[in-house]
Amino acid sequence: NRLKRQVAQNWDPATVWRRTDPDGNKNGFKTRVTEVRVSLNAKGDLSKIVVTNPSGVAELDEEAVRSFHAAAPFPNPPDGLVNKDGQITFAFSFFFEIGSPRTSWRVIRQ
Repeated sequence: NRLKRQVAQNWDPATVWRRTDPDGNKNGFKTRVTEVRVSLNAKGDLSKIVVTNPSGVAELDEEAVRSFHAAAPFPNPPDGLVNKDGQITFAFSFFFEIGSPRTSWRVIRQ
């Protein structure tokens, strides 16, 4: 939950949308979902982030990645989440509904 809050404080898809396609002429008005795979080291520093399922709007995908970089590091990750390779790896989704007063995100459980 702490990680989600930190990322949410840095994620601003509405501004990106207004800047790139305010009238919806280029990308339409459907809900956009960006899925990423994130790896943190045992200290909570961002090691790697990869877009695994793009939203169809490159600027929104870039905003998702940027928000993780801006939010890092993530302090005090639980020791139990660290894999044998010393990494904490998980999937994360960003949901952006154009015109909605709220945006959302979630950690995808494997």
